[in-house]
Amino acid sequence: MTQNIIAAIEECGVRAIVSKGWSKLGGGLEHEKILFIDDCPHEWLFQHVSAVIHHGGAGTTACGLLNGLPTGIVPFFGE
Repeated sequence: MTQNIIAAIEECGVRAIVSKGWSKLGGGLEHEKILFIDDCPHEWLFQHVSAVIHHGGAGTTACGLLNGLPTGIVPFFGE
């Protein structure tokens, strides 16, 4: 999953903040355009980003929309 995320970020030519989640995405990797983080309040974080790609939970979706952000949902289990 981590390699797919990295490939997508590189292909899009963007920087990204990736929540490690329960599956510990990133596994200690360092990347010049990706910051892998632990838990962070969406209410604070989403004020500082330009778009949100997430799992589609009601709270995350609401927070992204409340902040007026383009929101992409990629649902998956076991995040």
